[in-house]
Amino acid sequence: GGVGAASGGFLCDWFGRKFSIMFTDVMFGLGAFLLYTAETVESVMVGRCVVGWAVAVSGIADVVYLHEISSVWGEGEVAYEGDEAWTEEDQAVSAVANGDDEDRN
Repeated sequence: GGVGAASGGFLCDWFGRKFSIMFTDVMFGLGAFLLYTAETVESVMVGRCVVGWAVAVSGIADVVYLHEISSVWGEGEVAYEGDEAWTEEDQAVSAVANGDDEDRN
């Protein structure tokens, strides 16, 4: 994560934020493939490092890009909606993973 955060600003400045976001999408896919095909602990760690790097760079590039493409009046709203969607997704995944059922007492 730290390497991605340190290299994310450079990558965004050098190649542009739009390219950086698309590149991190490819890296997410590569990392997911590596994790899916992993047969050893070492290969799992490599996949996790690739995905971690992509998350760190994406965290830098996405926020700045969202602020650039949004209007002056809706700038904070765009970032807030994205954060809210992540929170709702995390809660849904947690509920499914933990087997939570609202009908259960």
